[in-house]
Amino acid sequence: MSKEGDCQSLAALMNMHCTDKLFAHHYEDEYERHFAPIRAKPLNILEIGVGGYSHPTCGGESLKVWRDYFQSATIVGIDIKEKMLDFGERVIIRQCDQSNAKELERLNSQDGPFDIIIDDGSHVQEHIMISFRTLWPMLKLGGIYVIEDLATAYDPDHGGSPEKPLAILLICSLINGLHHQFWKVLKPGECDPTSIKSVHVSKELVFIYKA
Repeated sequence: MSKEGDCQSLAALMNMHCTDKLFAHHYEDEYERHFAPIRAKPLNILEIGVGGYSHPTCGGESLKVWRDYFQSATIVGIDIKEKMLDFGERVIIRQCDQSNAKELERLNSQDGPFDIIIDDGSHVQEHIMISFRTLWPMLKLGGIYVIEDLATAYDPDHGGSPEKPLAILLICSLINGLHHQFWKVLKPGECDPTSIKSVHVSKELVFIYKA
């Protein structure tokens, strides 16, 4: 992109590349708020879910957004389907199953560790949980883990329900962990909640910062 492009807002880039992050979900303001302060840094970013379903040459709209917004970053996109897309040398696309912890561990060994991880994958609740539990410990200190489309936590088609919205319960557990010293004593071997710096929730979207 040109120097003029450096000043483009995230909303403008989302509009240019026709991503549903803008048109369907209106995530632009929240992403801008969290990402603008680190926009110029040489980050390593992972997005789960390339899009385009089973079509090998379709998808990648948001990968192009992140490429153009973070102009000093490497962008890694993964999808369960094979993708034959070329968005330049700073964008790497891998075939990887977000519900397979071993594959995610290999991905991190090959292309990580990551500064930012964005889960815009299958939205199946168990897949979200596996991805978070596997990748969160490997996220860089000070990193940001984003989960999109939280409405699917209530959707039976995605393994969710109003009675047991797993992604929402995960967020609640992280918030409880932030305050663990006020209500419980950790047991030996229990997950250390001090790795959570902050949790920022808006409609359908959460940003989890690593301490």
